[in-house]
Amino acid sequence: MKFLSLLLFSLIAYSGLSQIQIIDTKLKEPVSYAHIQAVDGTKVLFSDYYGFFTLASSFQGTDSILISCIGYEQKSCLVSDILKEKVIELDPSTEHLSELVVKAKKTKSRMRTLGITKKPKEKTLSNHIGRGENGEERALWIPNEYSVPGYLKNINVYVLDAAYPDAHFRVHVYDCDPLETKPTGELTKSNIIASATKGNEWVSIDMTKEQIQFGENGCFIGIEWFDSPKSKFYRDTVFLNGYDSDGQDTVYARVSQGNGAVLGGVFEKFRYARNKLWKRESDTWKSRNLPQSNMYTSDTLPNGSVFHRTPDNQYLGLMCINIDVSFPKGKIDLSFREPKKRKLNKLEKVKQDVFKYPQSTIQELFSSLIEAFEQEDIIYVLKYLCVYEKNQLGQMLNYLDKEEYEEFISPEDYDSIIKYLKDLHSRLDSASLDKMDNKHFKLILKDEHYNLVVEDGLWKINPYSYKIYKLD
Repeated sequence: MKFLSLLLFSLIAYSGLSQIQIIDTKLKEPVSYAHIQAVDGTKVLFSDYYGFFTLASSFQGTDSILISCIGYEQKSCLVSDILKEKVIELDPSTEHLSELVVKAKKTKSRMRTLGITKKPKEKTLSNHIGRGENGEERALWIPNEYSVPGYLKNINVYVLDAAYPDAHFRVHVYDCDPLETKPTGELTKSNIIASATKGNEWVSIDMTKEQIQFGENGCFIGIEWFDSPKSKFYRDTVFLNGYDSDGQDTVYARVSQGNGAVLGGVFEKFRYARNKLWKRESDTWKSRNLPQSNMYTSDTLPNGSVFHRTPDNQYLGLMCINIDVSFPKGKIDLSFREPKKRKLNKLEKVKQDVFKYPQSTIQELFSSLIEAFEQEDIIYVLKYLCVYEKNQLGQMLNYLDKEEYEEFISPEDYDSIIKYLKDLHSRLDSASLDKMDNKHFKLILKDEHYNLVVEDGLWKINPYSYKIYKLD
């Protein structure tokens, strides 16, 4: 590849074209798809796979541009110097260099695959989900179902045979904010470029050298698309089988277009797909979500029938991306334990509803606590939103076992608790999280501490942290 890139560079230079190449200072190899920006922050273009780019004639010799790429230090250059030297060298970032010398301890582990493991159906609306314009980036949230930290080993992406399956894309990994479900800091330290061959295949990217920890809240896998060098902007008609407003069989036609790779996609119920697909717009991430307010509403169709929306008949399209994660073997010793036989089940058979009361993040946990108390659903709070230490649950059940739980909390107490929780919720942005062990955390708001546990991908709180009532 080094010889080929130098040969291409020589041919281009000989032809008199004003092309510049970006290379790695140490390895002297091309830096693929680096960002070339004007000093005011406006994105101009990308280098190609071999590190080449051409400056527009509008640039003056005294202008400055910024060259940046993940895994490298950003560099500012004068246009006059670039045109003279024809080569720009980027230094590998010191953060990346220090990461490479870290040696992980040898421990027994087990591999688990998380994310979208199903293959897509070809020629479906999924083609609209997994495509992007040059430089566009989308990310898929992959929750941690085990709530135990692990290490990311592989990223697996399904690429269709539509458009240009051999076009390159860049892989990113982002941490998940523990307070709310959204991408935060980038965990990837290298410029990781991948592509398929003929398409309709899983592309596996080895992430072992990145040494990325898969956290309790999971992570986001970002895909950044690039145009194929041989692309001519394509248009492809996709035909879908469906029903019209009268319930008759029909075929819908959709036009899919682009000039890069097309990732496979599948549709999941809104109940499970909520908050999973995100799109980067400038420096801001926006969720590609259905409005929560649309749920449990009705529409009258042209034929007079009524369609009632629910989280189980509304669907979101998700990119076919999954990851292989190495988890430590053995059971985690919990400080908080729930009894195997629970008296709460004898009092009332309350089923868990993580759609009505989500707990994927700390923000969602507090929102669910507020909602449950507003609904006076104290049994649900104690059964699913809380965890207990030693005999704490037994002490509470001594009150509930007398079948007086309707009067367990007075209306005044409900109002006081809701007001208290709303105040905490409004201040979560300024909170910090102190990790005690793999599953136990201390939420700190100024001088106030709250004990939290994340288990099976759900956050819970110790009720004594917010004092539902005072024990005798």
